[in-house]
Amino acid sequence: PPRIFPVRFAGPRSPLQLAFIGFFLMFAALVWTRIALLLYALFTNGSYMPLSEFTSFALTTTPGLAMLVVGTIVGGLIA
Repeated sequence: PPRIFPVRFAGPRSPLQLAFIGFFLMFAALVWTRIALLLYALFTNGSYMPLSEFTSFALTTTPGLAMLVVGTIVGGLIA
């Protein structure tokens, strides 16, 4: 059976690789956010709308549904 003492003091073998993966994940999240902002600007023609209007825009209009489909595809490709 496993013992708690060796498991309690386990750590990464290479802290530098852990830092690299952390940096990569932060960078990927920033890129994902910028692409989402670009898609929002393209499909709403750069107009700002409150959350209640955005919800009805995204779920009931053709450009809103297209934005959801394209955003899902792009998000899936990034992930």
